[in-house]
Order: sequence, then structure tokens, then C-alpha cells
Amino acid sequence: MPAPTNISFATAQDLGTLPVSLTVDTRFAGVNYTLYYSITPTVAGELGVYAKGVPFATATDTYQPRVRVFDDQEALYLSLDATNIPLQMPVSAATLYYLQIRSPYGNVPTTAVLNLEMELFEELSVAAGYIAITDDTAGLPLALLSPSDGSPRKFVQPFPNGEQGIILPPTGNMCVEDADVGNVKIYSSTFAFIATPAITFTGNIVISSNGVDTWYVADSAAGASTIRTVDEAGAVGATTWNVGAGVGLTAMAPNLAETILYYNDATGSSSIVKKWDLVGDASLGTFAASIANYLVHDILNVADGTFLISYQKNSATKDLKVLRYNAAGTVLNTYNFGSDIASFDQRMCLALDDPNSFWMWIHQLAETGVSRFINIKLSDGSTLADFEAVTYESGMYGAAPVDPPLARFGHSNSCPIMVLRKGFYTTYPIRRLRRGPFA
Repeated sequence: MPAPTNISFATAQDLGTLPVSLTVDTRFAGVNYTLYYSITPTVAGELGVYAKGVPFATATDTYQPRVRVFDDQEALYLSLDATNIPLQMPVSAATLYYLQIRSPYGNVPTTAVLNLEMELFEELSVAAGYIAITDDTAGLPLALLSPSDGSPRKFVQPFPNGEQGIILPPTGNMCVEDADVGNVKIYSSTFAFIATPAITFTGNIVISSNGVDTWYVADSAAGASTIRTVDEAGAVGATTWNVGAGVGLTAMAPNLAETILYYNDATGSSSIVKKWDLVGDASLGTFAASIANYLVHDILNVADGTFLISYQKNSATKDLKVLRYNAAGTVLNTYNFGSDIASFDQRMCLALDDPNSFWMWIHQLAETGVSRFINIKLSDGSTLADFEAVTYESGMYGAAPVDPPLARFGHSNSCPIMVLRKGFYTTYPIRRLRRGPFA
């Protein structure tokens, strides 16, 4: 066969309409060519791209296509750069995108046959109880997942990236962190933008709520940890509580009467959970003493007046557990999740049937790039649901390379887990994608 001609942006091969599936030999006269392709989607959505060698291989010096994505100005798009694995990316209608595909090992592989597959994700209906996970990378969408198997049902773009977010049960409205600009934003139950509260943040953002109509938003900075309220219109409350300088506040929750705030103070490798009088604006001392080498990541106020607090130990032997306390600080239940945890990113949220159950999202150590979601019944710790789902961190497939991939689309590796309180449906005129074992 002749040498490839699509070897630059100017000579990029137009792939036409989606979906795309092509196989081409990139090698000619001992040279493994870098190829360029272009695509102009006719509708907006989430585009999946998967380039692999034929035959598929993972050994050093074999042909493992590296894909980089560029915009219509030939600038790298969202830093998307994937080798031998799928990637996913938001695309706009009638907008040109380029793919650059090359061999990471240059001309060393003596076989360099490329197989390229591209498809748009079909958005499906979502209902109350579905799981929402924001991305931690600016420009990438929020993912809505099935509560049965973790498969994506819809992607919401644009949407802020960040580590914090809470949905109010009565309306489904949500307050989320926008880490890209360092503030918080209010969205409706259908992800329509409502407002940006007038708060200036200087430290880490922490968000909680009263579970009805008000969010509590903390600015956890070295000089002071301050908390203010925000209503569903984005209006900021008149009161500011300062729980003290140097407080390592990473989680908090008010009681249902909104008279006491429960918050953690992380010092070194352990966390103390403290109380603050929201009426008298004064410390009420310790609610739960520290557990040696365990840090607190989430505090949830359950609808029955109890509290769920997650404790994670990152030193050997790792451990993750959640304690359920009554208002007096007595431990009512302990839920153990073991040592298969990869980082300090294990998150939890209340389920749709609060106060009956909660969700725990675990980033597994044994299976890199594969999340585990567990729905736990509060009364006895029994498991109501337990499944795995593949992550796409920074838009790239997070699990070990395998063909076929475990799933062609997925959720971010980090950020909050939230549960939708209302459902909606979006018509999206693209055929449904095939899915992997986790779908």
C-alpha cells in the first residue's frame, strides 16, 4: 500500500459522520506514520474515542496508538492524551476537532495496524435516586449514573468541576463547588444555572445543608474557618460564624434544628469532631474524640436526627469505616468497609430513602480505576446494592488496558457523590453504545 497522506493538520482525513470505525496500516517502508484525522459532530454530546493496535497488545515496543485531541485552532483540547485506552470528551455541534495518532515507540514496532472507533454517547432518562458525580477537571461534564450498575445515563455539560456538592431533597436544587474559579454555584434539579452566591473564598470550600432549604458553606482557611448560609436563590445569610484559626475543617453538618454545627478539626493524622453553637455563636467543645490515625472526610445529618461520620486510615493497615452517632455522641452503628482503598477520596451521601440508607463510594486499591458503590441500610448495616464502575479520569479510561475495554464511558475518579431527587429525560438522536461488563 502507498504511504499515508494524512500526516499533518492541513492534510487531516475527514472522518465524516459518526459513528466511525476504520482500520488502517500506518507502516510504510519501515516507518510508522503519525496520522491526523478530523471530525465535525452534527450534534453536541459526549464523544468516545478508542484507538488500538491490531492485534491488541500491551507489551513494550508493540504498537499502542497514542491519541491526542486538538481543537479547530490546532491547540491541545482539554489536555486529552490517551495511549492504548479509550477517552471521552464533550463536543459541540458543528465544531471541528482533530485527532493526532502516533506510535509511542516510534518505528520499533514492525506491525502498526490502527483500529479507530468513535461514537457519541446516547443520553437516557434519569430518575430520582440516580447518582451524580461532578468531574474534578475543568471543562469535563458531570456524570449521572444508574443506581443499579453504575453505568452512565447522561452527561451534563457545561458544569463546574470541584470536590463539594449537596442536593436539597425537597426541590432537588444543588449547591456545588466551582474549583476553576474558587466559588460555589447554585443549580436547579434539571441542572439549570440559578446563581453565584456573593462569597469570597480564600481557602478550601466545604458544603453541607439543613436538608430542606438552606446550604451551609465553609471557607476553611489557615487564618480562620468561617461558615455562612446560602438559600436556594443564592442569597447569603447575614450571620458569619468563625470556628477558629487553624481549624482543619474538611466536613460539617448542622443538626436538623439548625442550632448546632458539627464539624471536624483535622490535626496531623487524626480528626476531632467538634460542636458550635449556631445561636450563641460559641464553641460547645468536642462531640467525638479523635481516633488515632483516622481522618474524617464526610459528616452527614440523617433525617432521623443521627449523624454519619466517615473515618479513613491511610497508614498501614489502611481502613475505612463509618460511625453513626446520636445527638449525644453515642455510637449507634459501625459500618466497616475494609482496607481496599486507594486514596483519601472515599465519599458518601444520603440515599433517596433517607433515613433508611446511605451510599459509600470507594476508590479501590486492588482494581485501579474501578469504583465500587455500596448502598448500606442504616439500621443493621446490610447491603442493599453493591457494584463496580470504571472511571474516566481527566477524560481518560482509568482501568488497566484491555480489549474490549470494561466500559466505553464512565465517571470522574474524584469529587462529591450526590443523589438526584427528581428525574428528567433528554432526547438524544444517536444510537445507543455497546457497553462492557459493568453496564
